[in-house]
Amino acid sequence: MGPYTFNALRSFLGCLVIQPVIKITTGTLKPNRATLRGGILCGIALSVACNLQQVGLMYTSPGKAGFITAVYMVFVAVFGIFSAKKPSKTTLFAIILGVVGLYLICMPDNEELRMNIGDLLCIGCALFYAIQIIIIDRNSEGTDPLKMSAIQFLIAGIVSIILALVFEKPLEADLAAGLIPLLYVGIMSTGVAYTLQMVGMRGVDPAIASLIMSLESVFSVVGEFVIFGTMLTGKSLIGCGIMFIAILLSQMQPGKEK
Repeated sequence: MGPYTFNALRSFLGCLVIQPVIKITTGTLKPNRATLRGGILCGIALSVACNLQQVGLMYTSPGKAGFITAVYMVFVAVFGIFSAKKPSKTTLFAIILGVVGLYLICMPDNEELRMNIGDLLCIGCALFYAIQIIIIDRNSEGTDPLKMSAIQFLIAGIVSIILALVFEKPLEADLAAGLIPLLYVGIMSTGVAYTLQMVGMRGVDPAIASLIMSLESVFSVVGEFVIFGTMLTGKSLIGCGIMFIAILLSQMQPGKEK
């Protein structure tokens, strides 16, 4: 199926699956004004990021897309430098280490980091993922993270379905063929993962949060080994080790308890 159709369906599915959780935990689905505003802003940023990434994957390799997209942690750190939440020198060094680790994990030995249209779209995706992270951080006060997450999925779904209706012709056969991946991405990657991000980022420095979330590349390598039996190269193992050191280093902030 087309990238816009895929993102529309995954977003609506993510919104749907967390409705019972919201009802059980809060007793009402109605958001307050701050939650509504934050959810709309997050939804716009998320929809742009997801669609740029999905279209970019049509023109570049998954490894390059994964590496370039995860550079959102650099954008978050840069945004932080020009705001009240400036990352510490330790955090900045950890992010540099993280980028090196990601490169070793994601980039095959025979592939050069030359920019094409797909890579440029993934850079745009990384920028808007960083914006989404900053928006979550700025709207953590006085908002309900579950409701804000549901609203962001709804907005992302609306934006994506408009693009799908304009640029694509969704077919039932395509939807049926991609049902299993769609269910996984809609329920787990969207509904569960993005909602955990929304809840988990409360009280966490956005630069450190972005570094921790970039561990998705490590989990993808380990998951490929566990599920498909793909052998881990020495380069990938070194990259995973560097990422692990970067995460530990990001937690060793001056003034914090050991």
